Amino acid sequence: MFKPLAAFSVSLAALIVGLTVWTPGSLAQSRSFLTKLQQGEVSTDPLGSSIPIPWQQIQTVQARAQQQNRPQTVFERTPLLRSPDGRFAVYSRLLIQAKPQVTDTSVSSVLFLQDLQTQQLQAIAASTPREGLSSNGQAGTVVGFGVLVPIAWSARGDRVLCRDFQGGNATDFISDYALIWDQQQRRTYTLAPNRINYSNAILLGWSRQHPERALFKAGLLGETNWPQWTVQLNGSTAPAPQDEPLKPAS
Repeated sequence: MFKPLAAFSVSLAALIVGLTVWTPGSLAQSRSFLTKLQQGEVSTDPLGSSIPIPWQQIQTVQARAQQQNRPQTVFERTPLLRSPDGRFAVYSRLLIQAKPQVTDTSVSSVLFLQDLQTQQLQAIAASTPREGLSSNGQAGTVVGFGVLVPIAWSARGDRVLCRDFQGGNATDFISDYALIWDQQQRRTYTLAPNRINYSNAILLGWSRQHPERALFKAGLLGETNWPQWTVQLNGSTAPAPQDEPLKPAS
């Protein structure tokens, strides 16, 4: 089960103001990590993921709120991601509400799915799966940051995968989820590795070996070489040591 560690707290608020990104194993020596934090190294992604989220834009808005000492509200929109058959287009809209006190800053996301034939527009908000726990060990959605970014359609073109990055301000909770919209069932699934011991997960994309599953890297803070896992729509989790993410169709 997902159990965030409390032994060494990594604040998302610290990351947003321009501190260094951590990677698997970077907390093995907490003293050296704290030194990096104090040096104010800029991060491009709070989890070191290769799937980008508009983190630098969030940092820019936060810096402006602090410099002007007043709240800043900014909307960001991701590029359109069209389905292989051209019928659907998906994008997300982010609401950045930055406050001078960084622990009061929040980012929320809504995924928009448009049927280009009927022009119907469906809005999908981010949610945390039952298996996820908040930073204090209680089930439920963690308040703070929820950033949805569409990644790729499935090989068959009937599902779209989104990175659902979530974190709690001033807590040690920071992790990826996978949000999948199923075209045939017209419903969404929010997934995370289940029934394994880990503190944080990084979504890698669709699995190459099992193209209908989401591929994650998940492990414990301070450990190196985090193992990989595939997750099915029902939450079933299996090790995937030789797997790799499926490259999106060009």
